Amino acid sequence: MCAPHVVADLPSAPAAPAPRRALGAQLRSRRRWGRLRRAQLVDLTHPLRPGFPVFPSFRRPAMQAVSSIERDGLLAHELTLNEHTGTHVDAPAHFISGGASVDRLEPARLLVPLVVVRIAERAGRDPDAELELSDLERWERRHGRVPRGAVVAVDSGWSVRAGAPESFLGLDRAGAMHFPGAGAEAAAFLVAERGIAGLAVDTLSLDRGVAAGSDAHRVVLGSGRYGVECVAGLDRVPDRGALVLIGALPVLAGSGAPARVLALT
Repeated sequence: MCAPHVVADLPSAPAAPAPRRALGAQLRSRRRWGRLRRAQLVDLTHPLRPGFPVFPSFRRPAMQAVSSIERDGLLAHELTLNEHTGTHVDAPAHFISGGASVDRLEPARLLVPLVVVRIAERAGRDPDAELELSDLERWERRHGRVPRGAVVAVDSGWSVRAGAPESFLGLDRAGAMHFPGAGAEAAAFLVAERGIAGLAVDTLSLDRGVAAGSDAHRVVLGSGRYGVECVAGLDRVPDRGALVLIGALPVLAGSGAPARVLALT
């Protein structure tokens, strides 16, 4: 046995050359990291704040300080909110008995390609506009087939109304809601023919405000996919080519949860 000082004085052995396969993996990793560093990060999330517009049957979110730096040496708040508040995810359990809760969504399906289909011009004329099959056909003629496993987001231009709850809900004098959404036919096509991971909207609901039922919800969530509602900033991302990260809180047995939604373009 060598004395400790002898061992310490020994020169370090040269590192063994990395196998060719390992070197290739390192190079690919560096190239990916280089692309990520050059990518633009776009936040598609509304700040969660008291008074953010919600369905009339839900309580608006509230925030109350329970400690302060001056009094307690630290600042902390208590939040009160429905699962489906602000930018959030709808899990299958939201509409489907026995459906997956938000904590059971597969992480691999939360970082996927992003497709944006724009109907803002039509929604500006008609608040009851919806994503139609013809919109998807037009998108595919221009950009190619919707990638399998993507999140398809409907840009209706509605997110700019989030600061004015009555405008965001589109309430008329009778209290009925008017805002855009996704049609059942378009949703069914995306699920059955394109195998999407999820459907996103910049409004309160996958279904239009005037929808008599919840057909788009039932099509998407009933197939085991998820929905993302109240997305912001879709006008700042391309129609195709971005990645989206859906940072949903894994609430145990939750039917949904607030999420930080980020796009890499």
